[in-house]
Amino acid sequence: SATLFGRLTVAYGMGQMIGPSLAGFITDRTDGFGLALSGAAAVVLAGAAAMAALARVDPPRPPAA
Repeated sequence: SATLFGRLTVAYGMGQMIGPSLAGFITDRTDGFGLALSGAAAVVLAGAAAMAALARVDPPRPPAA
């Protein structure tokens, strides 16, 4: 559990560092926010799809009594 939490925290932190810089670069190159926002939306949808797929593979189990 602690290892998984650590990995999730690292992935979140990397996204927080890389995302704004990449979005700024794309915005500067395209003179607009459209492509950067579309890319961010695509990443969010990909994460939601991955979460939904993983929920089907390992459904939640009821707590032990």
